[in-house]
Amino acid sequence: MNINRMLQSLVQYIVEGFSRIFSPVKDECPNIGVQPFDSALYQETSDRV
Repeated sequence: MNINRMLQSLVQYIVEGFSRIFSPVKDECPNIGVQPFDSALYQETSDRV
């Protein structure tokens, strides 16, 4: 009986892991798109030493 219980708990542990990995995402993150670029472009100057 003890081996049966250990085997059952091992299988349950593995199945719970698979279900957490392959279940749909439950995060409630906002859907965002492409953010506009609103900064000046970097221009390297030639006065560096």
